Amino acid sequence: MTKSEPGTMEVVTTGRTTGLPHIAIVRFVHSDGAYLVMGGGRKSDWFLNALKSKSAIVRLGDSFQTVRCEEFPDSDLVRRLFTGRYGAETVKEWYSAPEIRSLKLTPTALPRSRRVAAGAGADVEFQA
Repeated sequence: MTKSEPGTMEVVTTGRTTGLPHIAIVRFVHSDGAYLVMGGGRKSDWFLNALKSKSAIVRLGDSFQTVRCEEFPDSDLVRRLFTGRYGAETVKEWYSAPEIRSLKLTPTALPRSRRVAAGAGADVEFQA
């Protein structure tokens, strides 16, 4: 993990039943142009929301971008990548349960800034 890259990201999904935004803060790794994340599978609302809608917004630092969501079948690979980034203790504590599943979040647009715009309406911040 580099100093300029955060260790977590926000994943904003749309609720399966409510249609309301649901925000989860998750750890991630990069692989082949996508973000890989892990979640509680059948118990995790944000994870299930992402699978149902097949899309989400990721917020990373001062930017956001839309992503396509799909289950990633190789959770062992993701655990190895997480171990390299976050350490064996963190992975053992948070990601070793059998119900943990992986998601691949593939960007569908370039990142956009979340900063406040200058000029007219500058007092309103975009809420991605």
